[in-house]
Amino acid sequence: MKPIIGIAANLLADRHERVKNPVKHAVEQDYVQAIRQAGGIPVVIPVQADCEAIRQIAARVDGIILIGGSDINPVLYRQKSSKTSGRVYPLVDQFYLDLIQAADELQLPVLGICKGLQALNVAFGGTLHQHLPAHVQDKPMQQATHRVLLKEGSVLEQAVQDREILVNSFHHQAIRDLAAGFDAIAFDPDGVIEGIQRTEPGSWMTGVQWHPEILARHRDSASCALFRAFVTRCAEPRKPQQDVAPEQQRQKRRG
Repeated sequence: MKPIIGIAANLLADRHERVKNPVKHAVEQDYVQAIRQAGGIPVVIPVQADCEAIRQIAARVDGIILIGGSDINPVLYRQKSSKTSGRVYPLVDQFYLDLIQAADELQLPVLGICKGLQALNVAFGGTLHQHLPAHVQDKPMQQATHRVLLKEGSVLEQAVQDREILVNSFHHQAIRDLAAGFDAIAFDPDGVIEGIQRTEPGSWMTGVQWHPEILARHRDSASCALFRAFVTRCAEPRKPQQDVAPEQQRQKRRG
């Protein structure tokens, strides 16, 4: 049986819609294709505010991908919005955090991409740099231009079988203070964190700051290997859940 991978959607306002509701639940085709290519079955999880519904959906998939999107509301990591902050969508942000909580309780593998990495960090008490303009490349999205160094023995290094890879870069925010319970496993040459993984035994929560789904479409070997490693982990049987109350889970995430 192929594992079922839930893709957390974004909200997109379709400016060309003149008849129906212009607000769409959106996932780029590249994420869908990357999961299929790696041997998984992709399903889209629509944005919603019902925590119990989110948990029930999470219980029916084998893994979750948190995709890129708009900035995360600085209020969620105890900062004020700066002039350089982009547009935020509070409903999407809370949806991501609730989905991370559900995945944590259910011991689901999670792959966070760009905003998804940032959401993982914020969900467990970390903070972000609100503006790093040098990290937005001016080359086409499918062109890898940015060197990233991988920590030896990390999930990423084991997946791609290399200590250094080239990636694309389209983010202006990044991790500032790393959340407790996570390890920084990828860095740019200036020391900016480009990848993280959860350190708790049995957990598989990994995030990358670049967009491997775009590179995987063009058969980039490292990007394809990352998705294969994630889908392979999603196909593994999960250990029996410990009976932990939701409030205890929240306290654990806040550190």
